[in-house]
Amino acid sequence: MVTPRRVVLAPTAIADIDNIYLYIAENGDPKAAEGQIERLWSAFERLCTFPEHGRKRDLLARGLYSLVAGNYVVFYLPHDDRIEIVRVIHGRRDIEQEMVSFLKRHLLR
Repeated sequence: MVTPRRVVLAPTAIADIDNIYLYIAENGDPKAAEGQIERLWSAFERLCTFPEHGRKRDLLARGLYSLVAGNYVVFYLPHDDRIEIVRVIHGRRDIEQEMVSFLKRHLLR
């Protein structure tokens, strides 16, 4: 029997999600911020069942995937027992540059 995967958030992803919530809540409405976080969690949970649904990002780091979730790009590493969310970045940012910088700091390469 295959054990279901679980979502694990890297500290950087936790910081990203906190910042997303704070930005939306402070510049709009807390209900909208809560809704956005719920949509992200739904995307994370879908990855537990369909981890290959995202785009392979092996040029950035071996085993890295990304998935567009609304205005955000979720970067993750699928493992046998978990989906590790490593970053959640707004799509208007320079995604490639953000990830190259992140990977250099965190040695995922």
